[in-house]
Amino acid sequence: MDAARAASLCAGTLLAAGCATPTLPGPAASGSDSWTGRFAVTWVAADEPARQERASGRFALREAAGRTELEVFSPFGQTIARALSDPGSASLETSDGRRFEAGDAEALTESVLGWRAPVQLLPGWLRGELPDLSVSSGWRVRVDAREGRRPQRMTISWPAGAVGVPQQVTIRLALDPDESGAREAGTR
Repeated sequence: MDAARAASLCAGTLLAAGCATPTLPGPAASGSDSWTGRFAVTWVAADEPARQERASGRFALREAAGRTELEVFSPFGQTIARALSDPGSASLETSDGRRFEAGDAEALTESVLGWRAPVQLLPGWLRGELPDLSVSSGWRVRVDAREGRRPQRMTISWPAGAVGVPQQVTIRLALDPDESGAREAGTR
C-alpha cells in the first residue's frame, strides 16, 4: 500500500504504541470534546486474492461547533495526516503535501479508501452515546472497557454482519486516560 493511502486510511478511520502523546494545536474551546489515544486498523481488501493489511499509530480528535479535527501520527509520533470536517466540506492533507477534498468526511474516505469511515459518528461513540454493543450506520460498535461512563477501549467493524463479505474493516481504539475529569462528569 502506498504512503498516501495508508495516511488516508489512518486519518479517515483513526484512529499501537507511540512515543509521545500528541495533541491538537490550541486549547480546547468551551463546548468542545477532545480525545487522544492509539488505534490499530485491519482491513481485508476486495482484491482477488483477498489481502489483509494493517496500520497503527496514535490519534488526536477534537469536535466543536460541528467541526471535527483529526490528526494521525505514526507509532513514533510523526504527523501522518490531518483531516478537517465541517458541515458541507471535508479535507485531508497528508505529510507529503497531498490534499483531498469532498462534501463530507464519509464521502472523502470512500473516494480515498474505497469505504466510508465513520468519522462524523466517532465523537458520539467516544462520548459513550451508544450501549456497549450496538450497530450504527452499518458499523458494529463494541465497547471493550469503560472508565466510568466513558469508553476506554472500543472495537468497531464494518460491515456490521461481516461474514463472507469481500471487504472488511476492523478498528481498535484505546483512549488515553481523561485527566480533566470533565467527560467523566458528563460535561462537554
